[in-house]
Amino acid sequence: MHDEALNAAGEVINITEVRRGGLPTKGWGCAGESPDGAQCLRPVTACALDSEFKAPYFAGSHIDGCSRRSKRSDDEPGDRGYVATAGPRVWQWRVSVDDAPSVGPSGRRRPDDAVPGNRTQRSSFDRAAPPREVREPHALSALLDAALHGYAPERAALPLGPLLKGVDLIVAAAEASAARFDDGELIVWGRVVATRETSHGGTMLVLDSAADGLAILIRGELRGYYPLVGDAEFSGDALGSRPMGLTEPTAFPLAAPFS
Repeated sequence: MHDEALNAAGEVINITEVRRGGLPTKGWGCAGESPDGAQCLRPVTACALDSEFKAPYFAGSHIDGCSRRSKRSDDEPGDRGYVATAGPRVWQWRVSVDDAPSVGPSGRRRPDDAVPGNRTQRSSFDRAAPPREVREPHALSALLDAALHGYAPERAALPLGPLLKGVDLIVAAAEASAARFDDGELIVWGRVVATRETSHGGTMLVLDSAADGLAILIRGELRGYYPLVGDAEFSGDALGSRPMGLTEPTAFPLAAPFS
């Protein structure tokens, strides 16, 4: 299960964009790659967009060795099984920065209607049942899109970071005070109104109406991660963070203005 795909122009689109924007469920391409760098591009479909039982995701076929394929799990064949009531899920999102194939939980029994028995548990959804906390990996782009459009998960975390309220993890520059940074990790978004070169070859992004003089620093050794040639190209909308677990910077320009 993955929450990013490619549109016809080869641009990355995430599952939350499809969910909130009323975009078609089909017509997307797999964003994975084979070990030799060949793009998969096989058709994928957006699934479970309105489900209260599972998180939405893209699913489809893949080329051999695709980084986003599903591995065969160690699941054993089951039987007709029994039904267990499950309540609504309280989503806990953890940002994933790798591209590992997904795999089902080992030891789970797959239902088989042709075999009688009660070894296999099947789930029946009941909104009145107690909610269950479920933690799932998601792409950074999906988390950002959800948060910036009012769909922040109940709780979310950066890699290696603690779980926080989704609305406390991603904040506007005007609300990102020094006191909030003292409380832990943040992802900050805002409009870049100016850029400044630092004495060590880095770039400072100056944000509109930023609290306590906040700015985003891109250190010189990390500048090469960005495809923009000149610092002035950063002007517009941008995101930045001060996480502990990411190995690559997370400040980058956005093509469209925030709504």
